[in-house]
Amino acid sequence: MNSITRRTGAVVAAAGLALALASCSGGQSVAEACTIAEETMTEVVTQSQADTQQALQGALQGEDVDFGAIFQPIKDALSETQKKVTNEEVSGALDTFVSEYNSFAEVIEQVDLSGFQELSEMSDLDPSDPDAMAKIEELQAKSTELQQQAEELQTQIQGKTESLTDASAQLGELCNAN
Repeated sequence: MNSITRRTGAVVAAAGLALALASCSGGQSVAEACTIAEETMTEVVTQSQADTQQALQGALQGEDVDFGAIFQPIKDALSETQKKVTNEEVSGALDTFVSEYNSFAEVIEQVDLSGFQELSEMSDLDPSDPDAMAKIEELQAKSTELQQQAEELQTQIQGKTESLTDASAQLGELCNAN
């Protein structure tokens, strides 16, 4: 009876050790990886929207805006999250999201809004001054050019936003399934 107890204890101990080792070697679960990814993504998207909206409003009022500086902390946070997510399935979906986000940010970073600064000066010009009228005509032409650039930018942003949304949905579906 005593040897049966020892053997049973040994088998239970061995089974427990095997399970412990299996869970260690299995690495990060999908649920753990999703928790890390989703927390960062929620913070990133919220911060990105707020910062971008504020920067665009400032730019339209003639302020000089450095979108690269706005997006860099977000890119850094996403990069750190990629390092923390070791589950291959979630990592792949997260990598796609990060790639799409970086592509979206790159489009915004390349926008030159300096023309809006000049346009904001148009209200200060005296329409009875011939030199000012020449400047007004120049600024009106620039305004038309900026409008065309804005339409092209809107098309690019729409495409990038759709890709980013798809990548986010892919990650969401993966995480919600587990």
